[in-house]
Amino acid sequence: MTYHLAGDSTVADAKPGEYPMSGWGGELAHFVGRPVRNLAFGGATTESFLQTGTWAALLAAVAPSDTVVIQFGHNDQKIPELSARAATPSGSAA
Repeated sequence: MTYHLAGDSTVADAKPGEYPMSGWGGELAHFVGRPVRNLAFGGATTESFLQTGTWAALLAAVAPSDTVVIQFGHNDQKIPELSARAATPSGSAA
């Protein structure tokens, strides 16, 4: 069983030269004792994860019994159309 991670900088592995600044995804394998495939990247939004093909790449490697963990936070508020607090994608009531 492999854990596949999707997310932003809060999940992403440390970049060279930025250690110890790292998201939690880089440490997960130490706690779960299983392989972890971390595709998270700093600044990612739900939309950019889809547009860059990262979501498709993640799904292509998922096997039965694997676990996918998704965490996107404050970056999704960069684009008004993706407002986390909106009732619909456009922000209007449903």
